[in-house]
Amino acid sequence: MIKMNSLLFQIIFIYMSFSKIKSNDEEFRIVKLKDFTGENSYLPVKCGQKFTIEIEGNPTTGFQWSLESKSESVKDKLLTPLNLNEKNQGEFYSYNKKSEDTELKRLGAGGIYHFKFQSDEKKSGYEELTFIHKRPWTDEGSIKQKITVKVVNLDDKKDL
Repeated sequence: MIKMNSLLFQIIFIYMSFSKIKSNDEEFRIVKLKDFTGENSYLPVKCGQKFTIEIEGNPTTGFQWSLESKSESVKDKLLTPLNLNEKNQGEFYSYNKKSEDTELKRLGAGGIYHFKFQSDEKKSGYEELTFIHKRPWTDEGSIKQKITVKVVNLDDKKDL
């Protein structure tokens, strides 16, 4: 009987530990910016959903991707950036570190910028994000890409 209780306790302990680890994992939906550049396209997300916008780039050329800042008040925003630095840039991951492909491991190879966001828990609507690809010291040669995000409240029938 003691061995059975001990085994049961171990099973319950392992299950609870695994559940806790799993619940602490943050899952982000991953979206590539290049897939949403059409005139009438938009990215649908649920209220409270976390997502990552990926943009390919190569900072060794001097050009870097950043989120164009807006002067709108924070209380009206539907999207909250989660990982921007002081230059409004997301995290950069080099192909050199992740790739098995020797072609991508060469010196000066590019990578992917990750911009993480979370949508508002209750409000729905549209918000436009503008990303700019430029050199920090000049606007010459800069490129802007926009993505419209539609936040949908699944509890509100008008959003469906």
